[in-house]
Amino acid sequence: SELLQRFLCSLEDLQVLELGNLGQMQPWLRRPLLKLLRSCAPLLRHLQAKLPANLLEVGLGGMFATGTMDRTTLARLEWLELEPGGLVSPAFPALFGSVNTPRLQHLCIAHAALKDGLGSSLLQRLTGISGLRALGLRDCGLGANS
Repeated sequence: SELLQRFLCSLEDLQVLELGNLGQMQPWLRRPLLKLLRSCAPLLRHLQAKLPANLLEVGLGGMFATGTMDRTTLARLEWLELEPGGLVSPAFPALFGSVNTPRLQHLCIAHAALKDGLGSSLLQRLTGISGLRALGLRDCGLGANS
């Protein structure tokens, strides 16, 4: 386990990062995964992750939220696929509040308990992503009010 933690912390030049369910299955990897998300952000073109909502909010919050990180940090991101798996906080839609990712073409969020309130908030924020070509919101509990 220590070897895997050190390996994850050493990766910085990744352009494609597919974590699968690694962060959900191994809680002891959450800190190295958080560091990995932050360190590879400038070159990242593709991110697929099944991570708990709180880890996504902390790891990606610095990339997306106004004032916490340079907005050009994710300028290369084209593909973003997130699966928080269950309850998300009211802060989750705010991850996408000031996205400045001109190359983002594919966004899929699955298994996030958004329901109508958070779903509506998320959809309002997604309207600011001009290059979006594909949007998937699978099993997020969205209803007619979203």
